[in-house]
Amino acid sequence: MEAIGTLTGGIAHEFNNILHIMMTFMSLARIEIAPGSPALAHLQEVDVAAHRMKDLVQQILTFSRQSEMERKPLNLTVAVRSAIEFLRASLPQTLMLRQHIVEAGSIALADAAQIHQILMHLYSNAEFAMRDAAGQLDIRLEPVEIDAASELPVGSYVRLTVRDTGTGMTPAVQERIFEPFFTTKAIGQGTGMAMAMVHGIVASYGGVITVDSMPGQGTCVDVYFPRHLELSLEQEPHEGGHAEGKGMILFIDDEIALARGVERLLTKLGYDVIAHTDPQEALADFASQPQDVDVVITDQIMPQMTGVQLAHELKTVRPDIPIILCTGFSPVTTAGEEYLNGIDAFCLKPINANDLMATIQDVMARRGGPSNGIQKRILLIDDDDQFRKVLCRTLEAEGYAVVGARDGREGVQYYRDLPVDVVITDLLMPVQEGVETIRELQREFPHVKIIAISGGGQSGNLDFLHVAHRLGAQRTLRKPFSREEVLLAIREVLRG
Repeated sequence: MEAIGTLTGGIAHEFNNILHIMMTFMSLARIEIAPGSPALAHLQEVDVAAHRMKDLVQQILTFSRQSEMERKPLNLTVAVRSAIEFLRASLPQTLMLRQHIVEAGSIALADAAQIHQILMHLYSNAEFAMRDAAGQLDIRLEPVEIDAASELPVGSYVRLTVRDTGTGMTPAVQERIFEPFFTTKAIGQGTGMAMAMVHGIVASYGGVITVDSMPGQGTCVDVYFPRHLELSLEQEPHEGGHAEGKGMILFIDDEIALARGVERLLTKLGYDVIAHTDPQEALADFASQPQDVDVVITDQIMPQMTGVQLAHELKTVRPDIPIILCTGFSPVTTAGEEYLNGIDAFCLKPINANDLMATIQDVMARRGGPSNGIQKRILLIDDDDQFRKVLCRTLEAEGYAVVGARDGREGVQYYRDLPVDVVITDLLMPVQEGVETIRELQREFPHVKIIAISGGGQSGNLDFLHVAHRLGAQRTLRKPFSREEVLLAIREVLRG
């Protein structure tokens, strides 16, 4: 399995490099094509296909244990509708498809590619069970509440139902359908892995899957995804076109086409760009004018030296230079380790123009890059990527410089490096929870100003927010909170 992982990792690196080149030049074309041109619609379809290829590579890496799927608040309505449109193309004329999709309350922490994979496997089994006669396939998606009267765990769920009128299963078969390699299909018609993979994905989400079937009466599969309660900040900043970039970027990638494409793209976005395909030449160029460069973006896997090695050399010339590591695959550096290697941000290829520009602006703000006037700096610690992104934008729109961290350990390390004016930390997080983070910050920095936030949770009879307040958090906020509430809390903490 380790050998397979190494092989797939190398393939993914090359594939993502090619995909990144395609997406970069698509972004350039989109900027240069006149608004309203029919060509924009064609480019959008290519972009959708490119992102599907990106998801496929991530699935391969996940299977080989070289990568973890990114789970974030996902509207399952969109993901399921997309999968249904995809499967319509292979729908036999003898099969009638009916769908019932509830739009509201269908958010779960999930990965779109895996939701697509789950529905494709369930559809494939249902279609196979109805091949010998005309049949009906029903797909439903709806939020449900499970109470104590049910055999399922109590909670809020989004339920995906796939029901067919096929041959059905005996109780003996039902007992074994989640076993790897178990199949009732003939040799060459199935591997017996589909339902095992579905079960594995659902279980990893903390969800439940149930099956109800009888011979001659069809099968009904219900998948319960734990429902994610969204944060809805009022007056969320509108995301329009590209903002105007500012600053000098040093870009290094050994792929000539990619270096040329990104140079053109960043120039179009307003940046001054120096592009190199040789890391040694880039290092020499930087050493001759270190203060002229605002951000360095480097590939990881290159001849002569890796991106991490280059970053160390650049830091010896100028320790405060912000560095973004971009790679198609690397067994050495992952998104959770880049800080330890002196990297300010990590981007997995292929990356689109919006995400690249947002990353550049984030590291500039973190290192005190181009800005007007003296900004108050805020460190936001939360493991929910979408929540962190929305709140960062909200606070930046109010004139604050915001840096984000995904867990308490990363947040404390950021603060040690460059103390901020206010720390906003969630309390329930992996790696290091907020309560321990508050303790550590208070122990090392007694005058730190902290706002604790949480959507719930308690220890015994103690609410986590009360615990955080007793440990020294000056203010606490319970999710969901409004834009006005968080801004008021920040102003009060700064005054205090």
